Amino acid sequence: MFGDIQEILVIFLVALLVVGPKKLPEVARKAGRILGQIRRALMEARLEIDRELRAEEEVEREPGGKTEAQGPGGGAASAQKKETAAPQEADGGMKAEHTDIND
Repeated sequence: MFGDIQEILVIFLVALLVVGPKKLPEVARKAGRILGQIRRALMEARLEIDRELRAEEEVEREPGGKTEAQGPGGGAASAQKKETAAPQEADGGMKAEHTDIND
């Protein structure tokens, strides 16, 4: 904790020398406002990502993976499921084993 206080003090002294004592409060206020705006923007982005992930998980949990917007075909998710299912059915569920002739 003692190191943190020293770092803050050094930053304050450098800012005081660079900006000057008259403009330091104004610059500190502006910096605080900018940091607040950045935090709000990051929080909004994080909430939006969480909402999208939850919505996607809900779509995956639905039977058939369909949503009302995708219609009866199920959209891209349904087409992707059909493509991945085809190779499994083509071999009749049998897996080919690799055998080496030189053994």
